[in-house]
This record gives sequence, C-alpha cells and structure tokens, in this order.
Amino acid sequence: MTENQTEKQTENIGRLAEQISRVALILERARLAEYVELMQRPMQLLARNFLGGLLRGMGFALGFLLLSALALYLLNLLVDLGIPVLGDFIAELLTYVESVQQVR
Repeated sequence: MTENQTEKQTENIGRLAEQISRVALILERARLAEYVELMQRPMQLLARNFLGGLLRGMGFALGFLLLSALALYLLNLLVDLGIPVLGDFIAELLTYVESVQQVR
C-alpha cells in the first residue's frame, strides 16, 4: 500500500469513529437501553401504564370538579347582581342543580 492510501484509510477510520460516537450519544440521549429493558419486563410496563392512567383519570376528575365549582360560584354571583332575564335563568339553573344533588 502506498502512503497516500494509508492516510486516506486513517482519515476514513477517524471519520467513522466520530460518526459512531455521535450515534452512541444519540442512542444514549434517547434512553434506548432503558426502553429495551422495560420491554423485556411486561408486568412492570403494565403496572406503569396502569398507574399513569389512574393518575390521569384522577387529575381529570379533580380538574372538572374544581372548574364546575368555580362556574357555579360565578353563576351564583351573577344571580346576586340582579340582572332580570339572565339572573332568573341562572337561578332556575342553580335550583335544578341543587334538586338533582338532593335526589342523589
């Protein structure tokens, strides 16, 4: 082999090593090893997904409860303002909601 070919091979090996380092860094950032490990343990994956879904559902219910309470509070304030048409409608709506709550 000539000296020129040896330099080219050395240069190619250097570029290849740099690219391999970049790929390794990307895979490390992607946490691919953790994903593969998790996929090999289906019960752990099932437990994590179940807990995640349970917590999301509880968050949704709590958020809906708080927004509903705030909306009813604001509607109650509008009734107290005494706007004739709007106040009467809201008062009927609040009476209906209270009656439904008492039935349950």
